[in-house]
Amino acid sequence: MNSMKSKLVSNMKQGVAKVVGDVAIKVGNQSTEAQCIGFSYEPEVPKELLMKDRLDK
Repeated sequence: MNSMKSKLVSNMKQGVAKVVGDVAIKVGNQSTEAQCIGFSYEPEVPKELLMKDRLDK
């Protein structure tokens, strides 16, 4: 009887660990994509401001 309980608990632990691992992989992939999108964002600076800064020097 104890052997059956220990096998059941062991199987449940393995199942939970697999689900948690799958969730962690999905969250990691989504955060990496969001970080890459944020890193590649470059705001557009109006040319008038660039020229003004250049003329002021």
